Amino acid sequence: MHIEFSICIFDILFIMKIAINTKHGGFDLSEKAVLRYAELAKIKVYKRQIYSSTVEWITIPLKEYKELIDATGSFSLSAYTLNISRNDPILIRVIEELGKECDTNWSSIKVVEIPDNIEWEINDYDGVEIVVEVLHQKPRVWS
Repeated sequence: MHIEFSICIFDILFIMKIAINTKHGGFDLSEKAVLRYAELAKIKVYKRQIYSSTVEWITIPLKEYKELIDATGSFSLSAYTLNISRNDPILIRVIEELGKECDTNWSSIKVVEIPDNIEWEINDYDGVEIVVEVLHQKPRVWS
């Protein structure tokens, strides 16, 4: 018995997945998505309410974070905030698992696939993002 596969090995081996936001507002993950990411990454995260509709996820207990903020006079300390790379395999897994449950009121998260062998960056206009190939005379764009 001979079975044919329609999967191109080249596409599987040489594709990078990147998370972008497709809605005006900006990239943001739902609480469910952040907690799932933390579970898979085996890290603890703590929710810091900044304004009524603004949340920051931090990686140290809230009390310690507040003490550091008081000591430095800063509003936020990026060294202790959850910062996830857009091509992080765990982030991609969470988005593919949860789908629209990753979205918030001001974000709609999508995974785009690009060739793995290019340099890329994320550009945005009012929060709507695209992936752009850099260092190329005719850059390609993914959205």
